[in-house]
Amino acid sequence: GRVAVIAHSLGSIVAYDILNMHSELAADLFITIGSPLGIDKAVRDQLLRDGSGELAAPAGVRAWVNCADPDDIVALDETLRDDFPRNGKPFVTDAAVRNPRGSPHDSLSYLRQPRLAAAVGTLL
Repeated sequence: GRVAVIAHSLGSIVAYDILNMHSELAADLFITIGSPLGIDKAVRDQLLRDGSGELAAPAGVRAWVNCADPDDIVALDETLRDDFPRNGKPFVTDAAVRNPRGSPHDSLSYLRQPRLAAAVGTLL
C-alpha cells in the first residue's frame, strides 16, 4: 500500500530524523504541520550533528508537504523549501494555511485544512 507520514510540531523533528537515518523506510508522502524544522540554531544545527554540513530531504520520501500558519509561533520559519533540498534542488512544497483565531498551532486545526486534505487525497 501507499504510506503517508503526518507529523506535528516536535513530532516532525522526530519523524524527519527517523526517515533521514533509515533510508530503507519509504513514505510516498511526508506532511509536516506546525513544524519547527526551519529554526536555525535550536533545531537544524542539532540535526547536523552527524557533521555532514547540510540538510536534505530523506531519501525514502517521494513527496514532502509542509503546512504552516504564519501566526504559529512554533513554526517560526514556515517555509522549508530551500532548507531540505534533494539533489541540490528545492524539494519541499510549502503550503501557508490560516488556522482559526486562537489556535494557530493546534493539530486538529491543521488537519482540517483543505490544502492538507488535498495533499493526502493525491496519495489516495
